[in-house]
Amino acid sequence: MNSIEVLEKYWSPSQELPPPVSDTELADILEGAAEIIDERGWCRNTFADEAGRLCLMGAVMVDLNRRGLGTGAHYHVVESRLILEFFPESAGGPIGWNDKSAHDGAQVTDKMRMIAKDLRNRATPE
Repeated sequence: MNSIEVLEKYWSPSQELPPPVSDTELADILEGAAEIIDERGWCRNTFADEAGRLCLMGAVMVDLNRRGLGTGAHYHVVESRLILEFFPESAGGPIGWNDKSAHDGAQVTDKMRMIAKDLRNRATPE
């Protein structure tokens, strides 16, 4: 099941489906979000804490806003792709991994950059 199929399953029929996010776009978003965590710091159990530190998906939200994409439909497409391809829902998806499994911000940003590199390799024809 791809991210659009997941959204079709859970998205309200009255809402228009968002456009898909390409591998390259997702890589850009993850790299941007990793830079944001590098700048502001990392947290868990909340999208953003009082000090302005961000979790993985909180940083994704900030990056999406910086790109002018908003945090609604695009956020759900990004989250769906991350769950389907990199963070199994059984493990809590990217939010559960950030909150329960990640040891520190460096591990989170390293994983985000590793995923981005994998996505770029996929997007580059051999």
